Amino acid sequence: MADDTTQDSTQGTTPSTPTNPTLSPTYQPNTTIAKQPGLTVRTSYVRGDWTQLKNYAESAKVGLPPPADTSWTGDFGTGNVTTLNLQRDAGDIATLAISVAEKDDTETWLLEWQEISKDIRTWTPEKGGKPDLAALRLWEALASSNPTSYNEYIYNTQDGSKLTGNTLLLAQMIREEGIESYLVFTPTITKISTLTEMKNFTSKVGKIDTPTSASSDSVVGAIDVSKFTALATQWLKTADRIQTALDGTIQRTEVWTGADVWNSNLYSA
Repeated sequence: MADDTTQDSTQGTTPSTPTNPTLSPTYQPNTTIAKQPGLTVRTSYVRGDWTQLKNYAESAKVGLPPPADTSWTGDFGTGNVTTLNLQRDAGDIATLAISVAEKDDTETWLLEWQEISKDIRTWTPEKGGKPDLAALRLWEALASSNPTSYNEYIYNTQDGSKLTGNTLLLAQMIREEGIESYLVFTPTITKISTLTEMKNFTSKVGKIDTPTSASSDSVVGAIDVSKFTALATQWLKTADRIQTALDGTIQRTEVWTGADVWNSNLYSA
């Protein structure tokens, strides 16, 4: 009977879980580290009082370094918070998992060919020399004033001199084929850098400038950029864009356009 009475007295009750609201958060040794090119993600675990960890979690911001806390020390590493997960356990105890990304400066390179439309009068033949643009202009001026001479490609009506060679070929393209422009394809080099901070920012955009060799930060390994720059005689820096990201990094995109020559009076180095 004594056993039955004891069983009845406890039936329907729920055992209480001891609480310890004053348990200080403690850093756990089971930290995980994941690496990929240019990035190390360190996930740390802290177990302790629910209220303290909840307040800490609410003060943390994704994309910024983990906030400092005076009541306990967490070795989260350097970098910015990427994810944060807080799980409440029994007894007002909680486990905080916080991932911090430690990013390296990285750079990638892109080579492509850009289509450019140029005035047909800038055409440079491979053989036979450059057209005589002065004679061409005299001939073009006769289009309305002396159509007969114009149609016969005479540029000097006093002595009847006619266009010849590549100057004549150029005039025929203009008069008979209606060609006013032609396409050339020039190389462009793009460098995309992902930076953890911007140091000593300067830009040579709009100036003659040759792309620098890839640094050891290049995520695709060592690149001999001189093989790219050899595709043109001169390079002009034509774009420089800075963009920030939510993870706290800075992305810089620089573009150079190649040509046979850039006028140094217009685009000084």
